[in-house]
Amino acid sequence: VGEAEGAGRAGAEQQDVPAMAPRSESVVVVADVGRTLSDAAGKEVLRIAQAVINNKVLYGGANDSVAVVLFGTTKTGNALHQEMAEGGEGDQYVDVLVVHELQRISTGPSQLLRVLESEAAECGGGKSDFMDALLVAFDMLTKEPLPARNKVVVVSDFASAIKEVDEEFLGHVVGGLVDKSCKVELVSVAGPSQPPPEVNSQVMNHLKREAGASVDCAADEEDYAALREVKVVNPFSCGKQELEIWGQSVKIPITLYKKVTKSSLSKSLKATGYYLDGEEYRPVARQTEYRKADDKDGDVIQNRIKAYTYGKDLIPIDEATEEHLRQREDKSMRLLGFRARESFPAHSFLGECYVVVPEATNPGAQEALSSLVRAAEHEGQAGVVRFVVRNGNDPCLGALLPQPSEEPDVPDCFILCTLPFAEDLREYQFASLDSSEKWIPSEQELGLAKNIIESMSLMEEGPEGAEVERLVSERIANPSIQNLNAFLVSKLSAKDDEKGKGKGKAQVSAAGPNLRAISQPSDAIQRRAEPYLKQLVALVGNPKAKAEAGGSGGKVKKEGEDPVKKEGK
Repeated sequence: VGEAEGAGRAGAEQQDVPAMAPRSESVVVVADVGRTLSDAAGKEVLRIAQAVINNKVLYGGANDSVAVVLFGTTKTGNALHQEMAEGGEGDQYVDVLVVHELQRISTGPSQLLRVLESEAAECGGGKSDFMDALLVAFDMLTKEPLPARNKVVVVSDFASAIKEVDEEFLGHVVGGLVDKSCKVELVSVAGPSQPPPEVNSQVMNHLKREAGASVDCAADEEDYAALREVKVVNPFSCGKQELEIWGQSVKIPITLYKKVTKSSLSKSLKATGYYLDGEEYRPVARQTEYRKADDKDGDVIQNRIKAYTYGKDLIPIDEATEEHLRQREDKSMRLLGFRARESFPAHSFLGECYVVVPEATNPGAQEALSSLVRAAEHEGQAGVVRFVVRNGNDPCLGALLPQPSEEPDVPDCFILCTLPFAEDLREYQFASLDSSEKWIPSEQELGLAKNIIESMSLMEEGPEGAEVERLVSERIANPSIQNLNAFLVSKLSAKDDEKGKGKGKAQVSAAGPNLRAISQPSDAIQRRAEPYLKQLVALVGNPKAKAEAGGSGGKVKKEGEDPVKKEGK
């Protein structure tokens, strides 16, 4: 490991350092309003397009830019059409309308939030050609003078066939997208049962294969638009460490990344305190003063210490003693041994989990960690480590769960989960369900429960007969954060709101699609499970029917007991 580590670092020093990507981003949102869209699909297209715009307004950087293009319109208005018309080709890039030129978000966020309200209704109903719209959007990005990461988001049902495109022209388009490092996202609101025309499908697949375009189907996600408003947080390392094995003899350079972390309203958007001073908002600061409990008007107490209560006694502890008692160390990770993976139940993990990957520029570390990961996976083992994530933190025990990679460009890694100490466990004793015969279900009840479980399965048949899982938590936006986003967007886009003085009336419904999705089962599941649930309720609520079905239906009659006398008691 040491020799490979040195070679890896030496090789890394000789490599050219790649240029950093621009921090700002330019996005062109392209929405279809053509005649092939149904009313429901047309609303979904605009909802997704507006969600992409909202995301940039709420979370975009100060130098991010957004443009909005409609295609399938009855009007034509774009620079590319004008250039072609001056050259005598006025039939090119028609029915494509630029409703918001590419400009920074900070110049007019409220106008950007309202750009789709009237334009789509006034000029919709034309012939759609998503390829023309894509080229118009790309032309806008190529004329952008400032360096930025470029992206085009096209939302449509892709049901209207485009004009025939020859391979040479398509090659020029793909070459331009690649040279400009322009990302293309094609979002379809049509379901799998509504495939696009053959010419559209060929072009979409070519863009996906050659230009790295993504093709998403929004029809499979009830809250797809809400997901487009989610704040994307780029992963950042929690620090570089060394995984120590066998004391100080073997050290593998590693990097820790957070795998999952709780996002809250305060972290979603920066919340600050202000007060209204006439016509201006001014920030406020908080100061805390401590006084004697029996003398609230006395002098301010400056020297405070902590005290722990033991019965009626108070045990004071100063900062120096408290710091001395803490087990604070420098960051480290030491492998203590291995245990069977099934001995780490998921419910015993504490706090956040981390991804442990080898140092990116160290081939020796990559080979060593990959060997450990694959060997642990093969043997069904998980590592036990003692680790300190940051300098000064308390030491913890953790489980290293192996995660071999199936992708050639993704390294093997461990998932580090924090294990509890004895004081962290909570054990509760419950009576066994077998302790009384009245708790033992009948065969009919078991059969009904089985039918309910099967009818409420979240696995549904997807395209081409494949099973698709519904209600996957990591594909659902947090309803509380989404509700706050909707409130802020409503306030920003209120027409009578002047310079953020709060005069606009924002009315936000808390029953968005993502909130409804986690509040109750879907209509399809309810229809499938309803007859079995009714039978179970009728059976459980009727002891006589349960007894006839083979269950106890109540207390079991003991031998030699007089039932009349028992009832009288």
